[in-house]
Amino acid sequence: ETTMMDGMMIASREFFKRPLEDKKRYTNLIGGEQFQFEGYGNDQVRSPDQILDWSDRLYLKVEPEDERRIALWPTHPENFGDILHNFTKKCGGVKDDLLLAMAKLLKLDDDNYFVDQLGEKAETNVRCSYYPECPRPELVFGLKPHCDGTVLTLLMVDDSVGGLQVLRDGVWWDVPIVPHTLLVIIGDQTEIMSNGFFKSPVHR
Repeated sequence: ETTMMDGMMIASREFFKRPLEDKKRYTNLIGGEQFQFEGYGNDQVRSPDQILDWSDRLYLKVEPEDERRIALWPTHPENFGDILHNFTKKCGGVKDDLLLAMAKLLKLDDDNYFVDQLGEKAETNVRCSYYPECPRPELVFGLKPHCDGTVLTLLMVDDSVGGLQVLRDGVWWDVPIVPHTLLVIIGDQTEIMSNGFFKSPVHR
């Protein structure tokens, strides 16, 4: 639904526009040092030689609902939590429909094969990413080349700023901007479960 997608995009933009001190209330650093996946900040730095991503991110677990760390959910805009909850519920329906269709495509005996593999406590995480302007953009990636370790990623891209690329046959292809579209990225877990029929693409 376009209204819901617009609402999620506006809410995430509003959060990233907040002063840094406000955003730090949701930091992903415990005691300013120890990294945790959830919260606001940058991705983990494991070594001084690491190539860093040029990206701020807000990373939140939304399912299972009883494992949400609400203290890390922004309260500005005020309706951020409601928007995120409703958006991810709708995305969950898309995810289930996709997994059913993929099982049918493979002519599996059970259309629920992939859905059942997730179990009753399947995790759903949300990552809102913001890529600040960079004075030397030729030296950085917003996110360096990687595959997703997930089952599926549903990606809502910016409606006017591109940059996403997918690697195919040694060539990086630009992903076109299509407003109000969810881009589906197959994750490593699905490639494994499908015995390689569905591929987890390298992207950046």
